[in-house]
Amino acid sequence: MQLLTKSINEKFLRNGRLQAERLEQGDSDADFIPVVNIFTADANCTWLLTELDPEEPDIAFGLCDLGFGTPELGSLSGGCAWVLALSGSSLVAHSRMAVMNACT
Repeated sequence: MQLLTKSINEKFLRNGRLQAERLEQGDSDADFIPVVNIFTADANCTWLLTELDPEEPDIAFGLCDLGFGTPELGSLSGGCAWVLALSGSSLVAHSRMAVMNACT
């Protein structure tokens, strides 16, 4: 099952490269709009992912909320494939447009 399209993967990597360039130049972190919103409908877990590490594209970064009321920013090892392995339940993914609509 392919969760991410080529276009979404390119956006992830572009954000990761821009973030790496900013940090290398000593600038503050960029605050990207999430590229995807991944959630499990039955477990109330949500991941708003913004970027992939350009040197290690298996590492995603974003807001992770496991449904306990304590969301946190962090890296997700294994990217979106890890999310699929984590949940044997139904999994729903939305593109950036759906996330933008949900966040406004």
